[in-house]
Amino acid sequence: MFSFRLLLLTVTALVVVSAQDAPPPEVGVDICACQPAVYNITIRADLGCGDTSVMGPGILNTACLIETRLTDAVGVTDFVPATVSEIQIMELDVKQNVVGQSQFTDGPYFDGDVVQYTSIVRSMRDSINGTNLPLGFQVSVIGNNALNQPIVNTYGIIYDGNCGVFPLLEEGETIGWTEFVSHPNIYKDPLAHTIGTDLPWRSSLIGLSLGCHSVSYRGSY
Repeated sequence: MFSFRLLLLTVTALVVVSAQDAPPPEVGVDICACQPAVYNITIRADLGCGDTSVMGPGILNTACLIETRLTDAVGVTDFVPATVSEIQIMELDVKQNVVGQSQFTDGPYFDGDVVQYTSIVRSMRDSINGTNLPLGFQVSVIGNNALNQPIVNTYGIIYDGNCGVFPLLEEGETIGWTEFVSHPNIYKDPLAHTIGTDLPWRSSLIGLSLGCHSVSYRGSY
């Protein structure tokens, strides 16, 4: 089984949590989780790191790497996944500690297949605070090329915690071998109005977000 490896993404710009003696930031006031509460991720074998379109307001940083899992990488020149055996997802807090993770191992998965990951923003909403609020999202897509050589795409997204930018990911945005898509079964969460936000629930791949204000939208949903 492939082991998680953290991509080193810069989070020093998160000044709201940089002072060691400062109290934890208040969710919904100082810091927010405006990223998706439910991620629907489609495998796109025709894409690579150079096709990344995840960027813009609210996205602090991204990193993407495609490599072989062979010790001797000299003979590996095909980095297009013919099959995917496993997809690993991690959510990271402001200090890049892992606060949520899941492994999808029911493959093989192929181009066009979709997996759905529920963020702790939804599944652990009552216990989210300024310390464990997830601002990092990392995915490893593990598979093989047409020659059955093992290859992997690992990417990470760091959100800046800005309460005034929503949504942070648009349907159709891509990074690495994946594309973010909406899902027809995302439902209205009746508790969405109880989390200290003036933003009404919106139907999209976003689902419920935590503490975001209706200040600046990156798209229309």
